Amino acid sequence: MIELKLKIEGKTKTFKQKEVSARAMRQMLQFYTKMEKVDKGDAEITEVEMLDEMIVLVADLFANPEVNFDAILDGLTAEELFPTLQGVLEQVADMGKQTAQPTLNQA
Repeated sequence: MIELKLKIEGKTKTFKQKEVSARAMRQMLQFYTKMEKVDKGDAEITEVEMLDEMIVLVADLFANPEVNFDAILDGLTAEELFPTLQGVLEQVADMGKQTAQPTLNQA
């Protein structure tokens, strides 16, 4: 389960998502692959582009329409933004590790 806390209309609201779609997991892996290329100097991305991609990724993880790009930007302080986004993505990565099952190819 993943969790995100946002301040909405002055009150902290906790959003929980039990499952993450395979599509969302794939998008997250694509993002991390892109960030690895940036770290190696093989690609470039501005901080704003990186932030926007992280917000979209996190918003897409939740099936609740209240969790969207604007709600995330407005519901977190500047100090909370990056740690919160990274925390949610780490929760998803941990889910993937916990549920990963090896497949057996039987001939």
